Amino acid sequence: MYLPSNQKQRFAFDGLKDLYEIELVQDIIETLIGSGLVAGTQAVTTDMSAEDIGKASLIGMGFGFAGRPLGRSVGSNIGRHLDTHNPKTGQAVSDNYNQARQFFNFVPGKKDMNNKQYETSTKGKGPAEGALSYLGRQQGDMILQTAAGLVTPHLFAGSELEELI
Repeated sequence: MYLPSNQKQRFAFDGLKDLYEIELVQDIIETLIGSGLVAGTQAVTTDMSAEDIGKASLIGMGFGFAGRPLGRSVGSNIGRHLDTHNPKTGQAVSDNYNQARQFFNFVPGKKDMNNKQYETSTKGKGPAEGALSYLGRQQGDMILQTAAGLVTPHLFAGSELEELI
């Protein structure tokens, strides 16, 4: 496509990158990707029907959306306990997590977004409370979606047995 030199073409990826900076949009995109991966894995590794995989995907999405606030709350409570009862351990947890964050900041564009989210999540909290609430928020959805993906084939296996009886 020919564009005059004084105009810039905006690619769809740039628009998606801008949307991805909004926390809710990030949650939706990551949950849909996670559900798609789990559904694909279930399709390849189980004998579930397409209907059962669809139901399992909906359950997984529900768990994924619930996982972020739940993970943040659990991480915050654990971190607050560490900060209150063992401040040295709380500071060490925060230092180790920040060191790991710096290691993963090599992804272009993601560094600034992650730093902004981290600062927002940790504002007004102790060192471990801030680090663990952020970590819980970032990983809680994946943990629950994976759990749902592992459990749902066993839940739906019972429905096939009832049809045979």
